[in-house]
Amino acid sequence: LFEVKVWDTAGSEHFNALSPIYYRNACCALVVFDITSRAKYEEAINQWRQQVMDAAPDCQIILVGNKSDLVSPSRPECVAESEIEALIERWGGEHRTLYIKTSALTGDNVKKVFETAALAAAKVKQIIDPSECIDPGAPMPASSGGCPC
Repeated sequence: LFEVKVWDTAGSEHFNALSPIYYRNACCALVVFDITSRAKYEEAINQWRQQVMDAAPDCQIILVGNKSDLVSPSRPECVAESEIEALIERWGGEHRTLYIKTSALTGDNVKKVFETAALAAAKVKQIIDPSECIDPGAPMPASSGGCPC
């Protein structure tokens, strides 16, 4: 067993000075952004992700695009999934970044985010043998029987 701590700074400038303290020695960080806002996407990939990488270079970063329930072709301000996937591919394994699209409103993939984060943190801390677990970027098994390890 291991302890999971979650800090939510909500992107507030008020926490900018304190955020690196929370990132230090982190195993996994969720960088959440509003998928319907290009400005929030840019902020997530340029500011928040970089802060985490600077404070905790070995940290597994999970980029979480929220509000997937609001994405539609009639909303040009939405960030295209293909654009995000191309960015993640360009970053490659070197930057230890995964992407999961979610909807807090419908609950779509919210559980997957936390399961992936816990598994990634355990692998970073070598609490579990990485060869015994699925890839955190892979789809979760259909059963909801807990950790797929």
